[in-house]
Amino acid sequence: RKLKIGSLKHSSGNVMMKDEYTLWKLLNFPSYILFQTLTIIIALTHWILQIFFLCDLEPTISTFVIGGLFGLSLPPLVLIYIVLRLCFERVWLIFGSLFLVYVVRCAFDRTPFQPSHRGPAAVTGIFEKAADKFWNASFNYNPTTLTLTDSAKAALNDQKRKFVFAIHPHGIHCWPLNMFSFTQAPLRKQFPHLICTGLCASIMFMLPVVREVFISLGYVDASRKIAEKSLELGSIFVCTGGEREAMVTTVGVDRIVLKNRKGFIRLAMATPGVDLVPVIGLGVSDLYTTYTWFETFRIWLQRSAS
Repeated sequence: RKLKIGSLKHSSGNVMMKDEYTLWKLLNFPSYILFQTLTIIIALTHWILQIFFLCDLEPTISTFVIGGLFGLSLPPLVLIYIVLRLCFERVWLIFGSLFLVYVVRCAFDRTPFQPSHRGPAAVTGIFEKAADKFWNASFNYNPTTLTLTDSAKAALNDQKRKFVFAIHPHGIHCWPLNMFSFTQAPLRKQFPHLICTGLCASIMFMLPVVREVFISLGYVDASRKIAEKSLELGSIFVCTGGEREAMVTTVGVDRIVLKNRKGFIRLAMATPGVDLVPVIGLGVSDLYTTYTWFETFRIWLQRSAS
């Protein structure tokens, strides 16, 4: 079929001309390759564990990979470098050029900074389905039980209602967020009609590969303007304490940071027909051993980088 270029739109909603669309595809290529390479690596890991009857290890490895979220960029970058090294002599020139194009593309990509209600990307294809099984295996390592009040259950069954889910505490890694993102999460299984947009800090969209993972899960930037527009389209969820709450995580203590972080309450109150739903992740603070070394410096660094 012939494609009418004049009707094609990118994430910002603006019509793209033919030359602009071709340039956008070229800029998007390294990002696509990085994310697909990560998907293939995860899928191969799942199959290898299945073939060698190591299924019992998959939940542990899945949890380790998710917990080490910021290291997700290393496997695809290393694999792409090895492939280029085997095929070309001037590998650094090609690898560096592709990475430069990727950085430029990320700088101009407005996808995370546009209101959204798309939810997590659909799981299609053999590699995506295998990778999805690997990610969901983490629920076998950290069994999660969904407990709802009667009023919350009745409200969530109403497909016409919208919600602001405020998640506490963050912990070292905010595992309750997975309840809204992973296909086999208890919340997603019990309420398949519930499509939510996640809000996260801008810094997450500056990290190679990690940004693609968050975009594929339907996250957008947590700025007030984008949150308001996304809430007009549907439900949203956010870990309100953010990195500040992560910094004060202590084993055995559920600490919640709310001082100067009440924007989500004002947002819910200002939007007609929206319910504010607090979500408490019991046991999240006990998943990792924590230390107080250089705590003052770490908190200062976090505030300076925010």
